[in-house]
Amino acid sequence: YQYWVRAGERGAFRVKNVRPGAYRIHAYIPGVYGQYVSEQVITVQAGRAALLETLFFHPPRSGPTLWEIGIPDRSAAEFFVPVLNPDSQYPYPPVGENRFRNYGAWERYAETFNYSTGDQLTYIVGVHDYSKDWWYVQPIMFMPEGSPVKYAQSTWRINFDIWVTPNPKAVYMFRAALAASHNASVLLRVNNVTSDPLVDTEYDFPQATANDNAMARASAHGQYGEFHVKIPGSLFKAGTNSIFLTQKYGARPLSHLMWDYLRLETPPPPITS
Repeated sequence: YQYWVRAGERGAFRVKNVRPGAYRIHAYIPGVYGQYVSEQVITVQAGRAALLETLFFHPPRSGPTLWEIGIPDRSAAEFFVPVLNPDSQYPYPPVGENRFRNYGAWERYAETFNYSTGDQLTYIVGVHDYSKDWWYVQPIMFMPEGSPVKYAQSTWRINFDIWVTPNPKAVYMFRAALAASHNASVLLRVNNVTSDPLVDTEYDFPQATANDNAMARASAHGQYGEFHVKIPGSLFKAGTNSIFLTQKYGARPLSHLMWDYLRLETPPPPITS
């Protein structure tokens, strides 16, 4: 069983009519990355109140933000929603909540980008606007007629600048939250799209991906998940760098990711006495 309540301005809350059993407290704050999960198991007994001590939530952070994309609110609604080809068999209104009834998003993606030339979504930090240039869903890539396979993986690229030569021993932290996912896994690479991935969320963060089918269910969010990756400074360089985000499974037409929020943190500043 799950019970939901919105805390008051000072953080106090009361959850009523809870069935007897053992529970954990989960909490999040719209606009703040991360989620709180209590280590303590709360036992609820029939006819008795369970009083909690003050709970403290420390949002995860390793260092200053170098860049961020999106709003940490468990939704992909702030991102770009493509307007379908007028001849599409999946018409939907381009505005309002029903704009996510986007059964043809994967077709529009293939019409917009060209797999054969490696032209997929590229987001340039400081130049692009995520409401216009970052799609609300990362689908599979439909292949051109005559290709040996019908679908392929999709890879999105984030370009950003580092103005000084990174310390090779320093550690950058990449944090990401997924608003939804279906038959999907994230592979992350730095500055080389063919290198071994630093993370495969299917194995490294299995709780970060789900099979909620949000795209086909006309939604901008499903089951929330998050993951983080430590990136050695030796993988970066002074000047323009790239992070590649590949949706691992490209053989299923409804496989997709919906990003909620992405952030790259620089190494923490040195401690001074």
